[in-house]
Amino acid sequence: MMPVTLLVVSGFVIPTHFTLGMSGAALAIVGYGLRSTLLQVRAYEARDHFKDLARVDALTGIPNRRKFDESLFQEWRRSKRSGDSLALLLIDIDNFKLLNDTYGHQKGDDYLRAVAQALSDCVSRASDLVARYGGEEFSVLLPSMSFDGALGVAEHMRKTVESMALSAPGPIGHVTISVGLGFVDNISQEDPSELITMADNALYRAKDFGKNQVNGGDKHG
Repeated sequence: MMPVTLLVVSGFVIPTHFTLGMSGAALAIVGYGLRSTLLQVRAYEARDHFKDLARVDALTGIPNRRKFDESLFQEWRRSKRSGDSLALLLIDIDNFKLLNDTYGHQKGDDYLRAVAQALSDCVSRASDLVARYGGEEFSVLLPSMSFDGALGVAEHMRKTVESMALSAPGPIGHVTISVGLGFVDNISQEDPSELITMADNALYRAKDFGKNQVNGGDKHG
């Protein structure tokens, strides 16, 4: 309202005090322009904020499945162009249904948050992504990392979660995770479905072989 008011007043002043009136009009126009620019900037910031929120898991505070899917396709295309490798970890909290049934969903949610934080703390590169894949399952994207390097990250994550000693029902008595590793090099396919299938199959094998372990699957090069 101030720029408009100043512009109206300046219109009345111009006939008797031309210089003063024109200065006021110019100031009003500049003020209106600055106000419009500020409102536009705030609108962009709000849009970006809500856009970011749409890619964050509300429970754990880490990236969600939508963000993971976007990043996976971006890294797949980048790796295909550059010839770099791409590794994917799929991680499942062992016996989570039993944990929920025994301790309740609130305790289950607490454990999901704790595991999410522990997994995030195990990666250090800006290009690495830890996301909640769904339910009690997490995914970790490791671009430009060797097979052995990705296997080392997976084992580090497994040991870190086990060392937290979060009490849980079952023979072990604490929360553990199983990890499946998918790895590709010299990418030729158009989409990353092969990588997801590799990691998923490796995760199933880790669960079938006794849980609380890492399965490297079949290395594709």
